[in-house]
Amino acid sequence: MKPTSLPNRSRDQVSSKDSKPLRIGLKGGGCPIGTVPIRRTTKEDLIRKKLASKIMTPADDTGGADYAIVETIDGPNKYSGASAVLSVHQPDVVGKQYSAGRMMIANGPDSLQFGWRVDPSLFGDARTRLFIYTNAGQSHCFNTNCPGFVIVDTEIALGSGFSEDLANGNWWLGAANTNIGFWPKSILGGGLANLASHAEWGGEVFSPPGTPKPAMGAGYFLIEDTRYDAYFRNIALKSPSGQDIINPQTYEFTNNRKLYDVKDEGYRGAHFGHLVLYGGPGGS
Repeated sequence: MKPTSLPNRSRDQVSSKDSKPLRIGLKGGGCPIGTVPIRRTTKEDLIRKKLASKIMTPADDTGGADYAIVETIDGPNKYSGASAVLSVHQPDVVGKQYSAGRMMIANGPDSLQFGWRVDPSLFGDARTRLFIYTNAGQSHCFNTNCPGFVIVDTEIALGSGFSEDLANGNWWLGAANTNIGFWPKSILGGGLANLASHAEWGGEVFSPPGTPKPAMGAGYFLIEDTRYDAYFRNIALKSPSGQDIINPQTYEFTNNRKLYDVKDEGYRGAHFGHLVLYGGPGGS
């Protein structure tokens, strides 16, 4: 499918002075023109899909999940996009645990997530992998495991081991200055079909009740140094007219301060922009 229009990128995103940018995408130039990469689905993938941990939000009170996030102060404001530059890590997880660094936009029951995730139950290994999660209308799945998300890039495959804009009602996903694909307005419910009202950036982990919690982010409590801490920098939103909101009003949330940290550093200059730090060692 060809998009009706591509989102404009109004801000250049530069790599951090403290870390080197990761290369994402297929080796050798990507797929032939007219085709896109889709991770092969095996019988084992289908079995894991049924057994994979349920993705939740801080509003869910089902136990097992912990969060260290910065989120918008909800009110009458609406948004047509959210973005950030994020660090990528590989915390240790075992069994049915998962650990992720992700950003999310939401409105009512609809939400869309993007980021990195270590999840053996979902992917079959403990590698850090790119992921999206669609929870909108009748679509509730990771990556392309259900109909909805339309891939347009020839190199970046969802599930491989990285801003979103609204254009003509479609929510666009972009990473590394590349438009990966979009969620069509036709699959969205009554929420995100009418802009977003909420956004968040930070970490999420899960462990079955009664078992120790996995590490989050870089795996230790914050020392407030982006050379070591997991972070989202240059977090921003877009207004309905497409204008950048580079220092949105936000607040910190964590439901387990003994094991995980989050720090809303606010605006830290042109390079870091609005900076969010998060992480923790997990444990009992």
